[in-house]
Formats: sequence, structure tokens, C-alpha cells
Amino acid sequence: MSNTVQYRELYAFHPGYYIGELIEEMGVSPAEFARRMGTSRKTVSELLAGKCGLSRESAEKLSALTGMSIE
Repeated sequence: MSNTVQYRELYAFHPGYYIGELIEEMGVSPAEFARRMGTSRKTVSELLAGKCGLSRESAEKLSALTGMSIE
């Protein structure tokens, strides 16, 4: 699975793409991000690689960490 998908002239980005940007902005390692989020390093690694989707549970944890709405 890739982090981007092209359909005609439109591009869609996997949630892991945005999470990677967030980790970079926070200046932490993926392992530290996983610890702060309350999830495993494996989950964050798979999200960053585009190997899994963002579950409702992970979205809720991400929302709690960042203060952003789950929507």
C-alpha cells in the first residue's frame, strides 16, 4: 500500500502521511509519538508506511494527543 493514490488529476494521501508530518512538527521519534499516543510502535510504523488504516480507536487517541477533532 502506498501513501498516495492518484485518480485522474486528483491525489489522495494516506492518514500516515499526515501523521508523519505531525511527528516531524513535534520533533519526536515515532516511538515517542506512539508512547504519547498510547499505542504501539508497530501501529505507528504501519500507519507511517501506509500498511494499515486509521482505526476509530487510533483516531480517538490521536485526537486526545493533539487536541484536534476526530472529525
